[in-house]
Amino acid sequence: MWGGRRESRRRSRYEILYIVRSRWARSRMEKALSNDAQQTHEERLKRRLHLLKAELEAGNLHIGSDPNIARELQAVRHREDGEIDLNTVGGGVRALAVEAMNHRQQTKQVISLQELQHGYFESIEKVFGNLYRDMQREGATPFQVASSVARDPDGVRIFRKAIPEVVSWVSNLWEDAHEVAHIHAQDINGLKSVFGGETFPQGKKNIVSCTGIYVDTTILPDPFLRARVFLEGPDPEIAVRYFVSGGLSLLQYKEAALAEIDVPLVAVVPDQLYLNDQICERVFRLADDDAVEHLKSMFGVQLSNLDEAHEFLKKFETASEVTARLTNPDLLLFDVRDTGPAEANIESYINKFFVPFEPGRTRWKGRSVLLCRTDETGQ
Repeated sequence: MWGGRRESRRRSRYEILYIVRSRWARSRMEKALSNDAQQTHEERLKRRLHLLKAELEAGNLHIGSDPNIARELQAVRHREDGEIDLNTVGGGVRALAVEAMNHRQQTKQVISLQELQHGYFESIEKVFGNLYRDMQREGATPFQVASSVARDPDGVRIFRKAIPEVVSWVSNLWEDAHEVAHIHAQDINGLKSVFGGETFPQGKKNIVSCTGIYVDTTILPDPFLRARVFLEGPDPEIAVRYFVSGGLSLLQYKEAALAEIDVPLVAVVPDQLYLNDQICERVFRLADDDAVEHLKSMFGVQLSNLDEAHEFLKKFETASEVTARLTNPDLLLFDVRDTGPAEANIESYINKFFVPFEPGRTRWKGRSVLLCRTDETGQ
């Protein structure tokens, strides 16, 4: 019996030990789950706070005249690692962040990104579809076709008439839809890249065929917004060239943009910069100043503005005349992949954008330098 009692007591101790350990393990697990939930909540709050900051800076949200909210916003601090210190975020700002997220969700329900892209590209197709098919048949690039059209008086007359209507339509579209387009783009799952180069990707090659290897979605700008200063400028040839080049370049991405897949390969989303005239004017002014400074250093001459730069460069009719005048040849760069002589690089740039539509004409040699510089500094 003693043995039995001892055995019984031993089982009780094991059972008690098991129960204690089970409760301890369950407590640890609940604590871990609680920590995970807390961490998830904090990460979600940080994301909302970052979005709130972006919306306030973009002018999409206004806090009114509430002095308490203003003080709480000013009190928000960042840790050394760049993350927001949640200990400095007051209740009012937290509530505002939730409201901003609700605003985003409601905005996204107005129209889907796919519907927006479909409507956009269908309208572009109506204007440039026939010319785009001609371009494909001839194996030309958008810029080459645009340059050819811009030298044809009938072509200039026809397309110049279409510019105001298209620019007005594009401007009205993005004034109404730029916010929902940006929110959709921000919320796309996967890795995204944003094209920050010239007005729009140039050449025959669709850049998504390259970027698609590394990223899920490529965000492209609206070329008409970026080129609006030229489209509404006094020179009809330049206006038509930018207009036609932009439309044809866009249609190179129509198939990829409208593909029926969960994560879009490409999406056209406007630069908010070009929806604010004051910011746009300031950026262009700074870009022009940078271009002039670059040309001054390149040629060792005094230039006050782009008009003087144009007058100086247009007299160079051959590539050798351009390079002979250089005082700092290292500053002459058309493409980072250029490794040959400067004369060859100039000819390559001319051939890329103007041949075969500029046979026998040499006036672009000097002006090509100006064109390249203003494109680069404007980026």
